[in-house]
Amino acid sequence: MPHLAVLTGIRAVAFFWVFLYHAVQLDYVNTLDWGLLAPVIAKGYLGVDLFFLLSGFIIAYNYQDKLLNTDKSGIFRYLFLRFARIYPVHGCMLLITALFYLTKVYGLHQAISEPERYTALQFIYNLLNIHGWGISAVTSWNRVSWSVSCEWFAYLIFPLCVGFFAKARPLRQTLLWIAAFMAIFAVTYYLTGSSTVDWTADFGLIRILVEFPVGCLLYTLYRHDETPRLDWNPVLAGTAITLLVGLMAGWNDVLIIALLALGLYGLAQAHGPVHRLLGSRPMVHLGEVSYSLYMVHGFIAYLLGSGLKPLNLEPGWPTGIGVIASYLVLSWLAGECMFHRVETPAREMLKRWMHKQPWGRNAPKPPAIQYRSKAPLRCEGL
Repeated sequence: MPHLAVLTGIRAVAFFWVFLYHAVQLDYVNTLDWGLLAPVIAKGYLGVDLFFLLSGFIIAYNYQDKLLNTDKSGIFRYLFLRFARIYPVHGCMLLITALFYLTKVYGLHQAISEPERYTALQFIYNLLNIHGWGISAVTSWNRVSWSVSCEWFAYLIFPLCVGFFAKARPLRQTLLWIAAFMAIFAVTYYLTGSSTVDWTADFGLIRILVEFPVGCLLYTLYRHDETPRLDWNPVLAGTAITLLVGLMAGWNDVLIIALLALGLYGLAQAHGPVHRLLGSRPMVHLGEVSYSLYMVHGFIAYLLGSGLKPLNLEPGWPTGIGVIASYLVLSWLAGECMFHRVETPAREMLKRWMHKQPWGRNAPKPPAIQYRSKAPLRCEGL
């Protein structure tokens, strides 16, 4: 397989887009005028949609062939590996958030805003990782984790749909299915009357039920190499410019997501400066850590925001940039700690346990993908 480390590197970009979206909501940052960048940052919630598209592409890349040629134990191995990928960090952040809440309310006897987000029932939904399935109208506990719940739903249904994704060819048929999914998304968007697709715990499942299959179908195009043979570098550059113009002009979210999908496919096909940058060791590392970064950054924003409230700082660019820098450094440190102390050790421990079980002893290893440095990379979804 060609080098796909670029798709790990782009995850860092997706995270940073979401990060900026939340950063500009902090005190001393929310009063700054970002000029032409303001509409781009305001659309940062679409970084989650980019994650969903990536997830479909990479899950299909890693597991499509395995699930087409396996038995029930193989499906169980797949689900267990996906659980090992996402749940340790989710469970850890849920525990941290719960301990913080209990300490603040029952230890320090302080009031907490929006208590409906921190009920026992919401905790159970989070514990089962079903809190993003539309059963609740609000995000709760570690509030960014609604998207991980949606990811888990997509993982559960992927074995049921893998045959369809594998057989979606030739080119015209695959493109028609992609267009059909995007048309369904556009109609849903219109019927909801929403001005954006920034749906979370309420309708967030709609986002992944469109974008995950589109990502899988993009992989089908990539695998069979049925797209016209052309130089994808100018296509990628044109898509990037159009995307930037569309974001600044406030284009429809569904159209922006379609451009993200085209850009994702272009990244997989192109080989140029952007490909080398996103496939470099620093970007690949940031992409690998992006899940932990994503899962901690919401809680860090809450802590930082609480710490800023009693301060009486001089508003303006120096203070605002200082707040963003503090937020970025704290999120990065916490994310690296989560990645090295929780995510990686827990995943490897669960894999070792799986290989000792009768249903997991013959589990094939994920394909190693070489990137532009010497070390191999295992490319996985969010």
